Amino acid sequence: MKRSAFASLCGVSKQMISKHAGAGRIVEGEGGVDAEASLVLLEGHMDEAKRLRALEIVGGQGASAARAPQAPAQRSAKAEKEGVELSIKRLELGKMAGELVEVSAVEDAAAQAVAKLRERVSQGHRDTAAGICTQFGVAPDKAVALARYLAKEFEAVMGQFARDMQQLADQDASAASNPADIDPDLPLLAAGAH
Repeated sequence: MKRSAFASLCGVSKQMISKHAGAGRIVEGEGGVDAEASLVLLEGHMDEAKRLRALEIVGGQGASAARAPQAPAQRSAKAEKEGVELSIKRLELGKMAGELVEVSAVEDAAAQAVAKLRERVSQGHRDTAAGICTQFGVAPDKAVALARYLAKEFEAVMGQFARDMQQLADQDASAASNPADIDPDLPLLAAGAH
């Protein structure tokens, strides 16, 4: 994330972040500031309440230990509101940092990748069938039938893959249909996580 976004997260000025960076307390890489690592290094060097709040937003390891556990029945409306606001801020921060990807963008990219795969494999069936016929001295007119057979086998595999992916999507959708079941301490799905 950019230094300005990190400063906003911490509730301090960009100049203060630059000062901490000069003192070696800000971890930066290709993607900008590593918020969680920097917040760990900033312990004792900034307002602790602001640091813990920022750590909570980025989902840091030290954040959950710093909170006093409360039974669900003891949580006030204010605490519930703060929890929802925290979740929203985590999502906004992830979006600002480019760590979250819209579901439709992922679906579109997956559909395009599958279409390209089908196209390449289809050409591969024809080339493979012709090569097999040539290598084993089979009449060239049999290459068409062999290519059809290879395509049929490939479509069976792709069909099973599509059913498996749909089953996973249905499981995800049913889990997401009840937001009360979502643990706010779970890290966000990152676009760069592979």
